[in-house]
Amino acid sequence: MKPIIFSTEMVRAILDGRKTVTRRVIPELRGTDAWFIGRYKSLEYPIGVKIADEHFDFRCRDENGAFRDIYVLMKKREGDFLWVRETWQDGFEHGTYFYKADSRPGQDNMPWRPSIFMPREAARIFLRVTNVRAERLQDMPLFDVWSEGTPQMPGNTESDGAVNHEDFKYLWDSINAKRGYGWDTNPWVWVYEFERFSKEAVGI
Repeated sequence: MKPIIFSTEMVRAILDGRKTVTRRVIPELRGTDAWFIGRYKSLEYPIGVKIADEHFDFRCRDENGAFRDIYVLMKKREGDFLWVRETWQDGFEHGTYFYKADSRPGQDNMPWRPSIFMPREAARIFLRVTNVRAERLQDMPLFDVWSEGTPQMPGNTESDGAVNHEDFKYLWDSINAKRGYGWDTNPWVWVYEFERFSKEAVGI
């Protein structure tokens, strides 16, 4: 079982059943040739993307037009169970916890603890990966904007709550632009589709 971090807003979307997919940046593509290390942003769109059991294989053309084979190890695979790290507090008693995504307040005299420090025993949300694919960020279909749990952002005046790519772009950049992976850089991303499981169902 592997951990995965979500922001407070995205935790609420999971709890509401509005979020069933997430995108995570592929930081680099690794190949047998050192020429590829850290250079995937400059490559042309891959020719013949295929999936293997534990990695994606890409056949690309370099700047001279020659084919190069590279691969990307998959951090999470179909069938993997994940436990969600979220912003939290220790409870008043051993084994009890408060979660910032809930409507009820935590302990006023205690600061919220960052999600990265959440131990597995404090986790309450468990997911199973149902599908994995690799794609460019800007290739996401409109359906996935909804499945990402994207909220309406400033400037969206749709009265029915409809969201679009601009809403997702705003959300994505608020998390990833400072790391150099903003929407406009169009990075390669893992797309993880998932379903929620109870703690009992995953045997914890």
